[in-house]
Amino acid sequence: MATLPGLHLRGGIYQLRVVIPLDLRHQFGGQAKIVQSLRTADNRIAKLAGVTLRASLLADFAARRGESGTEPSPVANCTATSPRVASNLNAVAHDERRAVLAKDEQQSATPSLRDVFGKWKTADVRGPDAISACDRALKLFEESLAGAVLPASDITRAHGADFKGWLVTKINAGEMASKTAHDRLTSVKGLLRYACDELEVIPKHPWRGLLVKHKTENPRRPWTHEQIQAMAALTLFTAYELPRGKTGWRGGGAAAYWVPLLGLYTGATVSELCQLRTNDVELAADGSGLIHITEDDDSQQLKNFEHRRRVVPVHSELVRLGLLDYAKATPPGQLWPDLKFRKGKPGAYFSDWFGMLRKPAPGVELFPDFHSIRHTARSKLTAAGVPAQIQDLLTGHTVQGSAGSRVYTHVETPQLREAIETIAYQGLNLLRAYPI
Repeated sequence: MATLPGLHLRGGIYQLRVVIPLDLRHQFGGQAKIVQSLRTADNRIAKLAGVTLRASLLADFAARRGESGTEPSPVANCTATSPRVASNLNAVAHDERRAVLAKDEQQSATPSLRDVFGKWKTADVRGPDAISACDRALKLFEESLAGAVLPASDITRAHGADFKGWLVTKINAGEMASKTAHDRLTSVKGLLRYACDELEVIPKHPWRGLLVKHKTENPRRPWTHEQIQAMAALTLFTAYELPRGKTGWRGGGAAAYWVPLLGLYTGATVSELCQLRTNDVELAADGSGLIHITEDDDSQQLKNFEHRRRVVPVHSELVRLGLLDYAKATPPGQLWPDLKFRKGKPGAYFSDWFGMLRKPAPGVELFPDFHSIRHTARSKLTAAGVPAQIQDLLTGHTVQGSAGSRVYTHVETPQLREAIETIAYQGLNLLRAYPI
């Protein structure tokens, strides 16, 4: 269909603007034009409805002048989908008229992706970070459509390809990391999958298989000897000087001392270590100990529960430094009573504090982020020749290899203890700082 005069896209929705003739403006309170929303983001439907509305308005102007064969039309303050406009669709063929009205009815019945998001965020237990990330992704998709809010049923694979291209443009311009772009596209795909599989408001998932290739812009590497020494030289570790002050509360008291050391000698994640409870530390009669990394219904949650649930022997260096003594002296409950959790991310506050610890001033970085500690411990196990399956059991990674090695291999605690004792850091000779 040819371009329709006066058709404009505003806020993602089409509207029609028709200039009122000079000799009739006094009948319209002096206004110069009539602006009507067509209530659609679809260009074809907007043109069909706009032709009808424009014809009705022109007929109205002719009637107001008293031209032969015309009657005044009350369309001037009506919308394009009102019954009065529908009765005046003399400029559109009968089959097109029915298609326009049917399409408008479908749009009013089909929720937008924003509506789908509203249902998605309350349909299951979702953390505030997950909801916020999905909301940011949806806002980016809406931004790529110039603010248009489409019914979910109108979103096509072409929209997905356009959105992917829009994200790739931001990657190439250095405005967005490829991993971020990948995550944003995945979040919107998740909403479409929910609309299809759960709500059944669209017949199929239109973006299935669309991906943004990504890489880790800042790959995590094991800590160097110098970086480990830099951490060990802090008064936190030489004198058990626990963090205080305006931001010190994020360190969680004793957690500030023990959690990094546990990371070095277990390879556990910051979240797993922060949510430990006193009964997760098992004390043996011979003075050794075991750490049970698990979850419960209340305060502990693990990512990929089946693989992450595990038992890790307490390294002899942690025993020497007083970890088991600390566990015995702590009242039942959280192993770090002063550590505060953020909903959905138990290690978030601690990670914030650790970030300030490792970067004490602008441009100064003493050592890498906490997750790199996990890679450091794994590298030590690899260097010591510990089999990959035992490494996976200790660190909570999915056990690799054949089905037999994944399902039928049972490693006894002495083997795990022997493996964990291979972790050693040359030159790291901390004095016991935890008070007896």
